[in-house]
Amino acid sequence: KSLLRLKPKGREHLRRLLNWEEFDEVRDSRQSILLDTLYESIIFAVGKGFPWVEVTKVVKFTEELLKETKGCSITEAVTILGNKLRDYQGQFNTTHLLALCDYFHNTFIRHYKLYQYVLGQDQEVNLTVTHLEVCAPPHPLPLAEGMDRDIWQLEQQMAELNMAEVQKRTNMLLLKEALHLEQEHKLQKTFLEVPEQPSRVLKREVRLCL
Repeated sequence: KSLLRLKPKGREHLRRLLNWEEFDEVRDSRQSILLDTLYESIIFAVGKGFPWVEVTKVVKFTEELLKETKGCSITEAVTILGNKLRDYQGQFNTTHLLALCDYFHNTFIRHYKLYQYVLGQDQEVNLTVTHLEVCAPPHPLPLAEGMDRDIWQLEQQMAELNMAEVQKRTNMLLLKEALHLEQEHKLQKTFLEVPEQPSRVLKREVRLCL
């Protein structure tokens, strides 16, 4: 588990030592897998007790092997691996050389077609990115500000009763207003239905006394 936690930092440190530019792990899968392969070769060498001088040579060996076997058949790859092991005889002791041979036979040669498919040709990456907004839960209040559940339920019931009373009064006011408007409407209608009375013309005789 500790190695898994350290792997991202270890890979990043190795990338810098190799003077590689930063790359997208998803879009550039070839570079990512190549870095993984080199990193795993370091983990193997350290685990087998290789001195640090030889660990760097294992990384170089791995790089050269991947480069020289690109596009080759598996038979050619086995031959190239054997020749390289002979070339490196003077740089590793017998125990470490045999361990290196077993490591590449059990990893690189066993999964050779997969390595060739991934590292030997460009891969088309279809990447869909979806941004999701994640809302964190609210921070809980201090326990000292809490209350007993029975008291909380009682307060909730009181609040519901108060709300019902307010709603009842509101409905009564609306009903009164509706009745008032209806009465006004009836009065106005009655007034309009009453026929107009003809006006009387009063004649007066005005006598002027001189």
